[in-house]
Amino acid sequence: MKYATLFAFVLGLGALTAQADTEIAEEAPTPQWTLEQPELVNVDGSDPGTLTDFVAAIERLSIKPTETTSITLTCQTVRRNGELEDTRLNVGFDLDTNAEAFLSRMSIRDVSGKVRIGDETKSYGFQWNVKTQAYVPNDRRLARRIFNAGVRGDEVAFIRGGDTKMSIDLPEMNDDFRTFARGCPALKQ
Repeated sequence: MKYATLFAFVLGLGALTAQADTEIAEEAPTPQWTLEQPELVNVDGSDPGTLTDFVAAIERLSIKPTETTSITLTCQTVRRNGELEDTRLNVGFDLDTNAEAFLSRMSIRDVSGKVRIGDETKSYGFQWNVKTQAYVPNDRRLARRIFNAGVRGDEVAFIRGGDTKMSIDLPEMNDDFRTFARGCPALKQ
């Protein structure tokens, strides 16, 4: 299983929690950074029944501009045989946090889109989950750019097919944002 596909799956799991949280609130508050519960994912895919292939410790920091959209920064620490193999900072743009879609089989396509941070717009390739409307960029540097935009409080927009699908002025850093920043080894590289 590729790490990007694992991230797309994990982003989907986070959306299940997100939908449950948003159904309770009647009026959407001003979006804030939210640190979600960390999780461990054991992957035993290439040789079922033997040793675990790798273990990924995953932390998610999300901001939800509306009840059905989110930008999620994910910090993954991957260990194989107890040894640190990789740390990654990823970002995902989720345009439909519909929990029903996450229970179905993934359908991934490669697409292009644009991200505007402040006044600068750049094109990127994405893995798009057709059923969940989650977009994960192929360029891992975009995650750091989104993180830095969060530090500055910039506007971030996701543009696909000429239409702005999501736009948000990122809020000030809060305790959840600072905790994520301190605990993510990928931000220290």
